[in-house]
Amino acid sequence: MKKTKKLIVGSLIAITLGTVGVLAAGGFEHRWGHQGQMAGMIAERMLKHATKELDLTEVQQQNLEVLQQKVLSLRSEGREAKRETRKQVMMQLSQPTLDQEQVMNLVRERLQMAEQKAPEVIAALAVFSDSLTAEQKEIIKSRIENRKNHHGEHHGQNQGGHPAHR
Repeated sequence: MKKTKKLIVGSLIAITLGTVGVLAAGGFEHRWGHQGQMAGMIAERMLKHATKELDLTEVQQQNLEVLQQKVLSLRSEGREAKRETRKQVMMQLSQPTLDQEQVMNLVRERLQMAEQKAPEVIAALAVFSDSLTAEQKEIIKSRIENRKNHHGEHHGQNQGGHPAHR
């Protein structure tokens, strides 16, 4: 897979996840590290907050719920795949010689999964986005920008980047 294609697929997923996270979080810091029922409870709370903050209609709320479920599903599948990939890489590292082809196949599998899931997540994002008013979109864009600025300042990115990359 070309480097450009990998970058595009990764960027699309990151943008989608970031948009849903910011939108659903409503500007509050939430940790998605919880598993199972806790992640669902946090997602529900975030959905209620976004519904109130954006004054979503019933249809818009349903569209957001569909998007949220797609993202949660993708996240769950990604976590499982990450664990399996890590396990396989650790096995490879314990071998006298690293099987580069095997490790490359692991990377390809992860990229293929992301590429297969991206269209349905992007489609759900489009349905939700298309159902929003111009004012609601401005609120979301403002939240994303505020969150980006806060995140950048918090991690030193506005003062010359991450220390390791200087």
